[in-house]
Amino acid sequence: MSRTVALTGATGFIGSALAHRFHTAGWAVRALVRASSPTANLATIPIQFVEGNLADLESLRRLVEGVDDVVHCAGCVRGWSFTDFESVNVHGVANIVRASFEQTRVPRFLLMSSLAAREPLMSPYAMSKSQGEAQLAVLAKEMEWTVLRPPAVYGPGDRELRPLLEWMGKGIALKLAPDQARFSLLYVDDLADAVVMCLENASST
Repeated sequence: MSRTVALTGATGFIGSALAHRFHTAGWAVRALVRASSPTANLATIPIQFVEGNLADLESLRRLVEGVDDVVHCAGCVRGWSFTDFESVNVHGVANIVRASFEQTRVPRFLLMSSLAAREPLMSPYAMSKSQGEAQLAVLAKEMEWTVLRPPAVYGPGDRELRPLLEWMGKGIALKLAPDQARFSLLYVDDLADAVVMCLENASST
């Protein structure tokens, strides 16, 4: 039987890769999109769009109604202060968890967090991801849920790491850390595979 997944962040770099991977796996995809969101990168797959945002509880209820799984991939990655990240990375998590828990058949929930969440004092972004995880842990006690903390993700469509990789391809090596430091990278399709495997494995909560 086909499963239906509700997906946030589907028009972004990681989210669009997830949408395509779910389609390949035979899942039906329902995605939350803002009215201004470009959807060209999703044009080749059948997908049900729900117009709204993470502050609009009614649109979140429409998004998650009757689905088997919820993957919350939307996130704010650019900002200067904690306030810049809070509305999406903290309050947005709380809102979609609440909407999911209201359902007659509560879906399984997967939060796409970040490796940065393990060191919340490192930056306002890291703090916001850590607090988003905390919101999930408190509000979803009676739900099946999973948190993934990927490191830096690269692949087609990436705009964050691409300049760095292009410089390296030209022989320009930037020293980002001490010589013995380790820097983790994850290919976007491998992350998408991991998400599907988590949701298909009941023991991964």
